[in-house]
Amino acid sequence: NNYYYPSSAGKGINIYIIDSGIKLDHSDFDTYEGTNYNQHGMMAASVSGGKIFGAAKKANIHMISVDNFYSSIYVALDYIKNKEEKNPHKTVISISLGSYHEYDFIFQYKINELTNAGIIIFASAGNENSKLIKDYQNFYYFGDYDNVITVGATAKTSEFTNFGEYVDIYGPGYVLTEFLVNGSVYSYRNYGTSFASPLIAGVIATIMS
Repeated sequence: NNYYYPSSAGKGINIYIIDSGIKLDHSDFDTYEGTNYNQHGMMAASVSGGKIFGAAKKANIHMISVDNFYSSIYVALDYIKNKEEKNPHKTVISISLGSYHEYDFIFQYKINELTNAGIIIFASAGNENSKLIKDYQNFYYFGDYDNVITVGATAKTSEFTNFGEYVDIYGPGYVLTEFLVNGSVYSYRNYGTSFASPLIAGVIATIMS
């Protein structure tokens, strides 16, 4: 119960959540415009920069909703680069998606472009309870890539989190948020590295501010 929370709270920092959408009439996001609702993306955005539960309550939250095709991730990264490269050291990205595929040099190139522009990228480590290794035929998207800060999960019982030398940092993996359903507020708990990554991104945004 003894902690200090900076009053800046991420003000002036842009947090991009690459996931699957937020709910606009949720109390955490009552001033934001625009995108579809998905529970997974909503919780990721909530712990990162929501007004109630967020680590960076005054940050600017940008949700980029993507599908499971990596071409859509490329479009998202290009959009962020074009929008923020003239505003260096004011932007963090959290990617709460992941699966195993063959290594893609194009994706690494796009990551390098962003980090060279002063943009920090976080990605979830995954929930397979396995050691991440850089097997280029079975590469973990997106945490295995260079210049990505890969986030694992901590808790009393976090048997699910991936681990190993390619996991850079660990953050809380169990989260609590609330949903507005038909005018009523319901509390909801979930777990996974998908929520540890945006939470750490929110903490970093608060420090940057």
